[in-house]
Amino acid sequence: MDNAVRLFLLANDLGSRTITSWCAEFLRPRVSRDNLEQIWSIANATKNTQMIDICVPVIAAHFDSITTQVTFNSTTGLDSLLSFLSDDRLVSVAGTAKLRMIVNWFEANNTATKEGVTAFVDEDDDSRDATFKDLVGAVDLSEITSCDFVEFCMSECWIKLPAKFRDIMGNAWKEANPRGIIQDYLINIASPSRNALGVSNEVTFTTFKWKEIEKHIIESDIEELPTADVNFRRTVPSRNGCTVAVLNDSIYLIGGRNEKGEASRLVDRVDPFDGRVSSAAPMKQARISCSAVAATLNPPQLLVFGGYNGETNMLACEKFDLATNRWTPLPDMPTPRTACSAVSVPGVGVVVVNGIGRESGNYCTAELLSCSTEDSGMEKWSWRQLAPTIELVLALVLPTSVVASSLLAVAFALT
Repeated sequence: MDNAVRLFLLANDLGSRTITSWCAEFLRPRVSRDNLEQIWSIANATKNTQMIDICVPVIAAHFDSITTQVTFNSTTGLDSLLSFLSDDRLVSVAGTAKLRMIVNWFEANNTATKEGVTAFVDEDDDSRDATFKDLVGAVDLSEITSCDFVEFCMSECWIKLPAKFRDIMGNAWKEANPRGIIQDYLINIASPSRNALGVSNEVTFTTFKWKEIEKHIIESDIEELPTADVNFRRTVPSRNGCTVAVLNDSIYLIGGRNEKGEASRLVDRVDPFDGRVSSAAPMKQARISCSAVAATLNPPQLLVFGGYNGETNMLACEKFDLATNRWTPLPDMPTPRTACSAVSVPGVGVVVVNGIGRESGNYCTAELLSCSTEDSGMEKWSWRQLAPTIELVLALVLPTSVVASSLLAVAFALT
């Protein structure tokens, strides 16, 4: 293999494309994680597209470990990077991982003077901004969810970027996702209309642009919240007794009764902007009239508590991980309950209150589920009793509004 590399370099100096092509094809099946750095460095130094091409599958297979190496980034030419980021063989690589590679490349070449990089690192050269835009433009930002992008913006990788490059990257993501993240909107879910049997099989919701409402609040002297134009209004099918919750950029319809009147494990995901309904992973256990809340964890997760399984009120709880589309069990509640309410308190945990019990009727109790992270990185969940509530409130109907936690913070700040 060393002889093939030496022959390639000699042929490149002599300008023999036939021999360089033969050497590249000879090396193609022999490129590995161990020798990649050498071959990639030679490929970029000679700007040989065929040699660069044979390295791509290995880089894709070990993307995170390779693209964080300073030596790899410092030997990567600008043209190679632009071509590499848009290569179809990187389809399995997350968009945020590609953004991290851009940041790592920028940092590794921040003081470089080699050809093709000088304009990028020269702070007095306007082409530096244009080059960075080209790099970001090579990544399909529309495939990066709001959850993943927010997590990326909280990373050390993002923080060490100069402010103007953070702005370039952030604005590019917003342009690629023109509808905006759900925290920019207020979702109002109407109480369901019921048929003669008292059963509802649909949910109606309207979506408002929050900034339009916020603007009215700031500019208006009246105490009542002024009306705002509805951006979207949708009606979608649902199951009687299902629970509605908002997680990131979707509305979730959880459990309820199926067509036979039995408790259901099904979970539907609704796009609040176009009304499209898709299926999420079903819960571990079937539930009617459970409570659900999006917990302010990292990453955010959907937590479900109690409910009625068709025979008894439940203790069982579980959580939904959006990234893996999987449900995992949580510790049982101290008290079995249905038609209860749940609220996520940032930095504290989730409080579950009231509801209907087994034999003791309606509850005025409250319980707190908190999460801590052990040294091993494992989550540890635990329950504890809180003081009882003053009044009994049952969650027997859909809430009139579901508001993202960030909106609540803004609302409190304005009052």
